[in-house]
Amino acid sequence: MLYLANDHRGFELMKQIIKYLEEHNIAYEHVGAFDAERSDFPIFAKIVNANVIADSNNKGIYICGTGLGACIAANRNKRIRAAVCNSIEVVKLAREHNDLNVLCLAGNTMKIDLAIEIIEAFLTTPFNGGRYAERITMLYDL
Repeated sequence: MLYLANDHRGFELMKQIIKYLEEHNIAYEHVGAFDAERSDFPIFAKIVNANVIADSNNKGIYICGTGLGACIAANRNKRIRAAVCNSIEVVKLAREHNDLNVLCLAGNTMKIDLAIEIIEAFLTTPFNGGRYAERITMLYDL
């Protein structure tokens, strides 16, 4: 399952992403924010983080103004591997090498066409495993 969260700055981009997901029959759960009124991202990140770590097949997409606050909030949990991705190359490498399970996007600057390409790569690029899996295990001890 794909879990979605955003704050007020990510609301407009999230609306467009949800439209894309629905048009392509991609299952998701959106936990908020549900409007452009000021909201605090850590509230939503906590909810989505719990769902992402509950099942290794689950993934999350978080959007705030820069993607950075969302990424910081997501990575507070040591089972979450979140990154701000602004290119297809970066998201593919993050999936292949880091088993990225939370994609963070910048609501202030990300255009929907690029966001969709990044999301498609996030959802379809496999993790390489091997030595990269060993490195992920090392992260749990930090």
